[in-house]
Amino acid sequence: MCDELEISVNELLSGERLTEVISLPAKVALVTIACAIFAVGLYVAMQGERTIGYYKCKHCEETFVPGFGAYTMGMHLFMTRHLRCPHCGKKSWCRKVLAKE
Repeated sequence: MCDELEISVNELLSGERLTEVISLPAKVALVTIACAIFAVGLYVAMQGERTIGYYKCKHCEETFVPGFGAYTMGMHLFMTRHLRCPHCGKKSWCRKVLAKE
């Protein structure tokens, strides 16, 4: 790689001449790829957090798994999230539980 870029290993590791070597379209492509990888990782993490376990309604004591939109837009604080219960229809601070009781 150093031969193709016509730089030494030290220059490659320090990044001194890379700003001269890498063109703007390549930089844009690298940033776009990095953002896409971050977004996919964030989506997978949120999907896992949403589907592992249940939320318990404060009013009717029923457990449920919220939809992705409700999960994403619901205010949250530690192990609770402000969601609308699909059973009773009331909005409340629902507590995250790992097992259905």
